[in-house]
Amino acid sequence: MNDEAAWVQAMRSLAHGPAPTAADAGGREANAFDRSFSVDHRAAPEPLPDLSEEDEAGRPRRSWIGVATAAIAVVLILGGLGWFAWQNRTLVSGATAITNVFSASRTETASAEQFRASPYEAAGTTKPEIDASLQKIAIWRYLKKEFADWYQEILVEVEKMRARKQDERVVTQFLVDVIVTLRRRNQAAALQSSPDHLKSMASAFVANLKQLGSRDGPTCYAFISHGEASPFMVELSKTPAFSETLQKQMIAVFSGVVDARAGRKVHPITRRADYDALTEDLVKQRGWTTVDLATFSDPKKLSSTPPEKVCQLVQDWFVTQLALKDQELQTRLLAESLKPLVGG
Repeated sequence: MNDEAAWVQAMRSLAHGPAPTAADAGGREANAFDRSFSVDHRAAPEPLPDLSEEDEAGRPRRSWIGVATAAIAVVLILGGLGWFAWQNRTLVSGATAITNVFSASRTETASAEQFRASPYEAAGTTKPEIDASLQKIAIWRYLKKEFADWYQEILVEVEKMRARKQDERVVTQFLVDVIVTLRRRNQAAALQSSPDHLKSMASAFVANLKQLGSRDGPTCYAFISHGEASPFMVELSKTPAFSETLQKQMIAVFSGVVDARAGRKVHPITRRADYDALTEDLVKQRGWTTVDLATFSDPKKLSSTPPEKVCQLVQDWFVTQLALKDQELQTRLLAESLKPLVGG
C-alpha cells in the first residue's frame, strides 16, 4: 500500500470510527498521564471535529483538539516549560534561525524496505511463519536480537491468538501494546543511557514530527497528544513514510535501553539556570516571543493555538536543546524532556 492509499484509508477509518477490539473492551493499562489527568490517549482524533455533534446518549462529544491540548500541555509542563516560562519574566529580544542542528547518527540494522514496512502486521499461524513475517520489519528484527526471551513470548501469544481465530484487529492492537509496554517498563534504563543515545532519541522524535507535520498540523498534533497506540496512528503506521520515522524513533529508545545494560549513567537533575539558558536560546535562535512562552505553558491558551503552531513549538523545544554547545547542560535538559516521550 502506498502512502496516499493508506492515508485515505486512515481518514476513512476516522470518519466511521474504528471497531472496538478485545483490548479496548478489557481496558489496557493506562499511562501516567491517563491516570493523573484522565486524558484518553487511545481515542482517535476526528478529522473535522463538530462541537455540536452528539453521541448515542445525547451527550455532546468532546472535541479531539481539546483533549489533545490538555495532554500536550501536561507533557510540556512536566518537561519544564511551566517552570521556565514562570520564572523568565524578562526575555532577551531578537530572533535568528538555527543553521546547525545536531543530527544523531544511527546504526541501522535493517534495510530501508524493512523500515517502511507496516510495524504491526504478522502473517502466519505457526511460530516459524509468524517469526518470518515479523523479521521483515525493522523494529521486530531489533527486538528479536536485543530482547530475545521477550520476543519468543510474543510469538507464542500470537500463535495462540491465531489458533483461536481472533480478529486481525485484536492481533494488531496486541502487537502495538506489547511494544508500548516494553518501552514503559524500560523507561528508567533508556533515560540513563549515554548522552549520545539521549540525542538520538530526541533527533528521532523531531524527525517523526517533521514527517507528520509535512502532512498537516492536526496529524502531528495527534501524535504528540495520543501517541503511537491510538487507533488513528495505528492505521497511519501502514503508510511507509510514517512507518519509517516511527520505527526509527522506537529503535532509538530501545537502543538507549540496551546501552544502559553496560552501565547506567545517572544524569544530574536540571537547574533553574538551565531553563534560563534554554529560554534565551529559544528567543534568540528560534524567534520565540513572550506570547509563545505563555502559550506553551498554558493549556487554555494552547487550546486556541493552531495545531501547526503547536507542532512547530514542540520541534523547536527539542531542536534548541540538540543545538546546545554545553554538553552537560544539554544532557541534563534532554534527560528531563524525554521522560514523557519514553514513559508516556
